[in-house]
Amino acid sequence: MRALPPHTYALACMVANFAPYSLESCELADVSAKAMWFCSSVSTDPQSFVTSDRTPGLAAWRLSQQRAGTITSPLKPPWTRSRKRCRARIGASSVLPVQSWDRRRALIWALAVVISVGVLVLAIWAIPLLLTRHPSAGLSAAARLAAENDVRTPVVAALAVVGAAALTAGVTWRATVTALRGQALAEQSQVTDRYTKAIDQLGSDKLDVRVGGIYALERITVDSPRDLGTVMEVLATFIRAHSREQRFVAESAGARVPEHITLPDIQAALSVIGHQAAGYDGRPIDLTGANLAGADLTSALLVRVDFTGTDLAHSNLYGADLSGARLVRANLTGAALSGARLTNADLTHARLTGADLYGADLSGADLSGADLTDARLTDADLTHARLSGARLADARLTRAGLSGADLTGADLTHARLTDARLSGADLTGALWAEESPLPEGWVRDAGSGRFRRANPGSGDSDN
Repeated sequence: MRALPPHTYALACMVANFAPYSLESCELADVSAKAMWFCSSVSTDPQSFVTSDRTPGLAAWRLSQQRAGTITSPLKPPWTRSRKRCRARIGASSVLPVQSWDRRRALIWALAVVISVGVLVLAIWAIPLLLTRHPSAGLSAAARLAAENDVRTPVVAALAVVGAAALTAGVTWRATVTALRGQALAEQSQVTDRYTKAIDQLGSDKLDVRVGGIYALERITVDSPRDLGTVMEVLATFIRAHSREQRFVAESAGARVPEHITLPDIQAALSVIGHQAAGYDGRPIDLTGANLAGADLTSALLVRVDFTGTDLAHSNLYGADLSGARLVRANLTGAALSGARLTNADLTHARLTGADLYGADLSGADLSGADLTDARLTDADLTHARLSGARLADARLTRAGLSGADLTGADLTHARLTDARLSGADLTGALWAEESPLPEGWVRDAGSGRFRRANPGSGDSDN
């Protein structure tokens, strides 16, 4: 038994993307079914996929099906069923389109022959007769024939010139189309070869070779934009698989690894994702559980990226665009997020202790249960943000926009709220700084010390 390396299942994913488009070969459909099942099997945990040398994935497939209760006896894996479907498709449904095309081509040729015969008849007989009909009155048969030939000769010559020009244009067009198709195939073959070599480089044990493979993949996205999605998924897989593994190897070997630093190959992969994500509109990039402490992601475009459980402590995200990103339980302790865009981001239970969020846009973000102790939120926009149960003790919220924010049950003990905008905010059950004036319309409960809405008819006062 052996474990498959990450670059192997990256190639499998690429085969799964391209092989299904061929309906001519059962072998390609067979490879596609294997690759698609294989890719889906390892996408969540590459290291957990184990195969035998003779039948890849068969034992694992049967075990997973039996555990799920979907089978009680040995069954054939899905690619054997796809082979039968392929044969049925080629043997039945694909026969009709072939016959239809043959019939259509025969009709086109028949129509071309009829048109050609009609043109020849017009040129040799009808046109000379029409042009010499009136002037031929009183002419002898020989003179009439001579007059028709005088007309027929230039007509036939003109027709020959037009026919030759049309034939030349058709041959030239066909040659151009063939050349362009050949060039496209050659370019795609070259891209495939470059992709394969880059994947091999990612599996190298030499740092400089891995970095070279990462930037080779970036170059492929420039030359072949349609492969951008594949490259993004490969790099994300590389980051998830190696961001923690390499650090463990370095530390176990006795090397001194700084506490908050991202290794060069991981940083290179992150840089490529941050630069090339502008043209990517596929499914969210998956960086869950990665160790990216100390990473430099300045001004990176990380829209909708999944950072669930990711360690981003002391990372530099200055000016980064994290709109719609998923940062559930992410560690952002001491992270630099000044000027970052986090609109509608999911930061549920995230750790942001001591993070710098000066001027950050957190409008519509979900920070429920997040730890923002001692965070810097000066001039931050938290309009309509969800902060229920969040810990904001000692946080700096000077001039922060909290209009319409949900602060139910939040801990704002010793928070600095000078000139903070709280219109429409829900402060029910929140703990408030003793030294800060109470917001209008709210009173502190004498028993619990938490906020509740003032009741104008009961004599509640804002003190």
